[in-house]
Amino acid sequence: MINLLGKNIKEARINKKISQKQLANDTGLSTSYIQQLELGQKNNPSLEVKIKIAKALDVEIEDLDPDTPIWDIFDATMDLEKLKRDVERIQEKEHDEEIKIIDYLKKASIDQLIQELNSRNDFPIKIEMKK
Repeated sequence: MINLLGKNIKEARINKKISQKQLANDTGLSTSYIQQLELGQKNNPSLEVKIKIAKALDVEIEDLDPDTPIWDIFDATMDLEKLKRDVERIQEKEHDEEIKIIDYLKKASIDQLIQELNSRNDFPIKIEMKK
């Protein structure tokens, strides 16, 4: 039985037009492991494995496995360079309200952002920096 994760990996791999062997080479995983994932014989890979596969296939982790908790993905993949690129892309669109937010983000430290989010009543969780 093919599970959703396996189906999505196979679909993304085919869309990228690469073989299981190439995906294995790109991720450092074995070809047999990729085959087992696609066939649903292995259905609970670590987040690290999902990240490797998603990067190799140029997709988001949640595109492969929608059940992966969003905060696990956030913790594992927080990429400040990507955030910076996203901010620059938004700035190019010249949306006044977004630019105000972006300017604040540029000036704030990570600690300040966490403190701000934690102080908000409308933010559903508390964030702590790992030490």
